[in-house]
Amino acid sequence: MMVGMMLPSALPMILLFTMVQRQQGDKPVLMTATFAAGYLLIWGGFALVAAALQTEAANSTAMNTKAAAVAAPLLRLALKTNRRAASPHCDGPGIQQSHRDLS
Repeated sequence: MMVGMMLPSALPMILLFTMVQRQQGDKPVLMTATFAAGYLLIWGGFALVAAALQTEAANSTAMNTKAAAVAAPLLRLALKTNRRAASPHCDGPGIQQSHRDLS
């Protein structure tokens, strides 16, 4: 799944690298394959570390008992912050006008 998610976003960078390698004439296929493999290896390592940390956190009894007490205030804060940030963009006369047109 990691390859399916990360490779499409990296494809433009990999194609640009291939183009540069072709202009330099230095084994473009080998260099591109090495570049792409390194990219996937780094993200694969990150995914393994993240999965191990998530598994450890899920198995921790302290995490299970206190997760809701920590997560609920953080979620409220995030929602309040996002609402304040979006508020100037949503309160304009154009928005109010479009709501009047719908009624």
